[in-house]
Amino acid sequence: MKKLLLLTLLAGATASSIRAEAQTPSASPTMDNLNAAYTGEAQASAFYTGSARQAQRDGFPDVAKLFR
Repeated sequence: MKKLLLLTLLAGATASSIRAEAQTPSASPTMDNLNAAYTGEAQASAFYTGSARQAQRDGFPDVAKLFR
Protein backbone atom coordinates (compact mmCIF):
# COMPACT_ATOMS: atom_id res chain seq x y z
CA MET A 1 0.00 0.00 0.00
CA LYS A 2 2.89 2.35 0.77
CA LYS A 3 4.36 1.76 -2.69
CA LEU A 4 1.01 2.54 -4.34
CA LEU A 5 0.70 5.74 -2.32
CA LEU A 6 4.26 6.70 -3.20
CA LEU A 7 3.69 5.92 -6.87
CA THR A 8 0.48 7.93 -6.86
CA LEU A 9 2.20 10.87 -5.16
CA LEU A 10 5.07 10.71 -7.64
CA ALA A 11 2.64 10.64 -10.55
CA GLY A 12 0.84 13.66 -9.10
CA ALA A 13 4.10 15.52 -8.53
CA THR A 14 5.21 14.71 -12.05
CA ALA A 15 1.88 15.88 -13.42
CA SER A 16 2.17 19.14 -11.47
CA SER A 17 5.67 19.82 -12.75
CA ILE A 18 4.60 18.94 -16.29
CA ARG A 19 1.66 21.33 -16.08
CA ALA A 20 3.96 24.07 -14.77
CA GLU A 21 6.37 23.48 -17.66
CA ALA A 22 3.53 23.33 -20.18
CA GLN A 23 2.36 26.79 -19.17
CA THR A 24 5.60 28.42 -20.25
CA PRO A 25 5.28 30.51 -23.42
CA SER A 26 7.95 28.46 -25.21
CA ALA A 27 6.06 25.16 -24.86
CA SER A 28 5.09 23.68 -28.19
CA PRO A 29 1.89 21.76 -28.90
CA THR A 30 4.02 18.63 -29.36
CA MET A 31 5.53 18.97 -25.89
CA ASP A 32 2.08 19.61 -24.44
CA ASN A 33 0.83 16.40 -26.06
CA LEU A 34 3.84 14.41 -24.87
CA ASN A 35 3.41 15.71 -21.32
CA ALA A 36 -0.28 14.86 -21.33
CA ALA A 37 0.47 11.35 -22.60
CA TYR A 38 3.17 10.81 -19.97
CA THR A 39 0.85 11.95 -17.21
CA GLY A 40 -1.91 9.68 -18.44
CA GLU A 41 0.40 6.66 -18.59
CA ALA A 42 1.74 7.32 -15.09
CA GLN A 43 -1.79 7.51 -13.69
CA ALA A 44 -2.85 4.36 -15.56
CA SER A 45 0.17 2.49 -14.23
CA ALA A 46 -0.65 3.52 -10.65
CA PHE A 47 -4.28 2.48 -11.13
CA TYR A 48 -3.43 -0.98 -12.52
CA THR A 49 -0.80 -1.61 -9.86
CA GLY A 50 -3.28 -0.74 -7.13
CA SER A 51 -5.99 -2.84 -8.73
CA ALA A 52 -3.63 -5.84 -8.92
CA ARG A 53 -2.77 -5.51 -5.26
CA GLN A 54 -6.41 -5.23 -4.26
CA ALA A 55 -7.39 -8.25 -6.34
CA GLN A 56 -4.56 -10.24 -4.75
CA ARG A 57 -5.70 -9.22 -1.24
CA ASP A 58 -9.30 -10.13 -2.08
CA GLY A 59 -8.23 -13.62 -3.10
CA PHE A 60 -8.31 -13.29 -6.88
CA PRO A 61 -4.75 -14.08 -7.99
CA ASP A 62 -5.76 -14.66 -11.62
CA VAL A 63 -7.39 -11.24 -11.82
CA ALA A 64 -4.34 -9.68 -10.16
CA LYS A 65 -2.18 -11.31 -12.80
CA LEU A 66 -4.27 -9.69 -15.52
CA PHE A 67 -3.82 -6.25 -13.98
CA ARG A 68 -0.06 -6.75 -13.78
